[in-house]
Amino acid sequence: YMAPCRPALAQPLDAAVGIDLSLTSAAKDYDGSLEHTKNVDAAARLIGGLPPAARFRVIGITDQSFSRPLILLAGQLPKDRGPLEFIDQVAVARKRSAADMRAVGRATPAKYAQTDVIGFLLVAADLLHQSPQSRKALVIFSDMRHSAPPPNIEAPKVVPIASALRAVERRNQVADLRGVDVYVYGVHAAGKDVAYWQSLRAFWTQYFAKSGAALKAFSMMRDVMDLGGAR
Repeated sequence: YMAPCRPALAQPLDAAVGIDLSLTSAAKDYDGSLEHTKNVDAAARLIGGLPPAARFRVIGITDQSFSRPLILLAGQLPKDRGPLEFIDQVAVARKRSAADMRAVGRATPAKYAQTDVIGFLLVAADLLHQSPQSRKALVIFSDMRHSAPPPNIEAPKVVPIASALRAVERRNQVADLRGVDVYVYGVHAAGKDVAYWQSLRAFWTQYFAKSGAALKAFSMMRDVMDLGGAR
């Protein structure tokens, strides 16, 4: 007798989402909309498309992301649609969580004078490692201009990549992101030129390589990747 072959269950998704709350996210686009508003809308779209059983934590990127972690929203979607024929519990939870994200985003202005991106990455890595059996994704909505604590990569005309990376390693600031897919969106260029933006991307590409992460996107746009949910 051969036991019937059961398909392996897909690993549930654990997503950490970062929203930049620094003053550079209060920059306005030509259409008058704030970078912050676009980041919040994109995060809501992301949450509204997560797969069943997905867990998510939305974390604010502030001037003290590491020492004072700011969890804006946390939740988990049901693993199936439930017993009722006309009510899909997963769809209901997605819709409610996306609405919660928009409400929290509206109530949380971008106000911090400095940006602690690296501190946020250390917190996110810690949260993601709490569920070892999950598929892990880190989605960041930020201009990625880390300015607090050192190294300050926002102030220079171009990012001094090698010395900034050395400073990060010396301070043990490389987050452990092995097994994590990273998506970075909304890396706007307001107030900066092409050379700065290219050096910023090069710095973070090398940082994420050192962290063990798989960097899947680094973009000015917010065409958010479908992380495995029905849209």
